Amino acid sequence: MTSLNEFKQLTPEELLEKRRSTLLSRTQTARTQLDSLSLLDSSYDTCRQTLRQWRSQMLDQINTAHETSLSELNNAYEQLNRFRSTIINLLNEQDTIDHSFSHIESSLNTLRNAEFTFDFDRASQLEGDLQLLKLSNPQRQHLRSFNKSNTKCRLLVPHDRYVSDVFFYNDLITRIDCQTAECILVCPFDLLSELLGNDEEVRILIDQTYLPSIGMQAQRMRMDYDLLLLQPAQECCPQSSERVVRIICKDAVKLMLCLEEIYTICCQQVIPVSFIPYIPINYNRTKIHLYYGYSDIPLVNPVSINDETTKQNPLFPPQSTNYFQLSNNPIPSSSSQQHFDRVLMPVSIRQTLPITDMQAGALLGPKGERIQQLQRETGAIVNISDMNDENGDRRKRMVNVQGSQQQVNNALQAIRKLLMINNSDDDIVGDDLTKKDAGKIQKI
Repeated sequence: MTSLNEFKQLTPEELLEKRRSTLLSRTQTARTQLDSLSLLDSSYDTCRQTLRQWRSQMLDQINTAHETSLSELNNAYEQLNRFRSTIINLLNEQDTIDHSFSHIESSLNTLRNAEFTFDFDRASQLEGDLQLLKLSNPQRQHLRSFNKSNTKCRLLVPHDRYVSDVFFYNDLITRIDCQTAECILVCPFDLLSELLGNDEEVRILIDQTYLPSIGMQAQRMRMDYDLLLLQPAQECCPQSSERVVRIICKDAVKLMLCLEEIYTICCQQVIPVSFIPYIPINYNRTKIHLYYGYSDIPLVNPVSINDETTKQNPLFPPQSTNYFQLSNNPIPSSSSQQHFDRVLMPVSIRQTLPITDMQAGALLGPKGERIQQLQRETGAIVNISDMNDENGDRRKRMVNVQGSQQQVNNALQAIRKLLMINNSDDDIVGDDLTKKDAGKIQKI
């Protein structure tokens, strides 16, 4: 601050200048304060707008809550009104209810005065026999339905076929290729007709446990669908439980109908426990004629079914290799197809074994699980029937085992081991159902 002596030394002009600079600085300070007040105006406007939005939201929520409350009250009123009308109707129908009660009472009195007898033992025995029949025939239960979109068809095809089709249906058709002469296509049944197109031959892979059921209908299917060939391979594919079934038909529509019937039959069978799918990495060139595989070597002199070598005609040039002209697998004769019908339907053997009621319960197991497991493991059909003794009492049961010779032997061995029965042939009654067919097979 300037002292009083300094003010006295200043001239009037200097004093005026000093006062002027002081006023200017104060004016500048006041102006800055006024400018800061303008920022408060914008904050006030923002706050005011926010409050208005909050007010409108609160009003909307209050209106919604009010409408909801009115609706709930209206519904409650309607329910109370219906309850009131129901009570009134019940009161008006009191006479009818009294009459109904009197009718029920009279019926009960009639039943009390009636004389009748009921054989509870016989009813329990019939119920037990019915349950035993259901449990001993599991193949009639839990049948799968044939669904075209869910049924996956396994086709054995040459490695260079259907490449573009598989690329087009990238997510729907699976190609299993191991860089061999053949590969496997896994295709839904509903896309099978589009995949095959006008092809006259198809080779499908089916577990060998399904073949007997297909063989029972093989002759009829050949006639119904005008098939040139319906024949399974002699052996399973290498290191698998699948067999190739060759089907040849000139009509694409009938070919698809035949395939649909075959897969329907498969869906109606019990799912095999030990299913081993074929993988092309196990391709065996020396056994392609046994399991209907594809050869990577073009054949010059195809061999016929009678092993007679056909001579080439020098006037006609050799044709290019076509896997679907059956150059390496000629169409067998009708006698050969009948032989393979018997391969599909092996000689059926039926043998019986008497057991007691206690042993029957042990063989069935909880809810029939043990006998079902026995049938899945051996492939034989096993059921239990009644056998009256000399006095006519049902104290014994008879185990019926039916299937091929190997299946029956395996099933009987498992039953004896389970029930601890001595291996005596005197207790077994055997019945060869197709001895004539067996003789024919040996001649062939």
